[in-house]
Amino acid sequence: MLGYVIRRLLFSVIVLFGIISIVFFVARASPQDPVKTVLRQNATARGHVDPVEYARMRHQLGLDRPLIVQYVSYISDLAHGDLGESIVQTNRPVSDILGRGIPVSAKVALTGLGLQFLIGSIIGIWAAARQNRAFDRISMATTIWIGAIPQLVIGILMIVIFGVKLQWLPIHGWGTWKHWIMPIVTLTVIGVAAYARFSRASMLEQINQDFTRTARAKGLSESRVLFGHVLRNALIPIITFVGPSVAFVITGNFIVETLFGVPGVAFYSISSMIQNDYPVMQATVIIWAVAIMVINLITDIAYGIIDPRVRLS
Repeated sequence: MLGYVIRRLLFSVIVLFGIISIVFFVARASPQDPVKTVLRQNATARGHVDPVEYARMRHQLGLDRPLIVQYVSYISDLAHGDLGESIVQTNRPVSDILGRGIPVSAKVALTGLGLQFLIGSIIGIWAAARQNRAFDRISMATTIWIGAIPQLVIGILMIVIFGVKLQWLPIHGWGTWKHWIMPIVTLTVIGVAAYARFSRASMLEQINQDFTRTARAKGLSESRVLFGHVLRNALIPIITFVGPSVAFVITGNFIVETLFGVPGVAFYSISSMIQNDYPVMQATVIIWAVAIMVINLITDIAYGIIDPRVRLS
């Protein structure tokens, strides 16, 4: 197990290095110039950019150096834990920006992922235990209908109904528990539908196995068969689904944080992309890449804990 974890960590470092390199060069291939963006915002003559000030600022930020020199310098700073300073938000360290955004995004993402797994799995397991009954038919029909609605549409509908019409919930910002409700529901509801269908299919596959019929033939109660034998084997594919769910939640974070003005990493990532703020954009990609790698590693390790037959070698 320890050897497997070490190999995975080394592989993750290589993948992360590749991601960092790709983002670095792609960001600088953009035609938008962040220095001009800053100078236009600060200029008094309706966006006029002073060539002397432009050259001075590019030199100060090191953007006038050859691209490969900038790349080596960035990797060196990154190795020492220095994420640099924002170009648009002058003299503000990237670590300060992300220090405010990471806790917010972590709360939104982990809460959404946990609720998806918990609620969706319970619905799916309960539906499988009552196959072809009313709860099974209603719950599966509902999840199919909900899963067909784009996440952005769900968020907009919630804003219109609960924020504008009924005025029960705030539609922008982050602070009180009321600010949590619409972002979390928007992020969670489609994932719950997906987990419910996947959990049901996984349970039904195990219910039809020979070991289930053998357990029933021994006279075990239905609850003991389901929760003592079927569920343990069904958990493997259910937990496997956590990996893709993390990517889905992260994608959903971009929609939710932008739509509801939640000041998380995804919100700052979108803002930096619009303004082509290289350091912030690169740092946010690193954060999301590390998050996905860690969750996938934890998921793989969980296989061996749940099912001893799985050999991590």
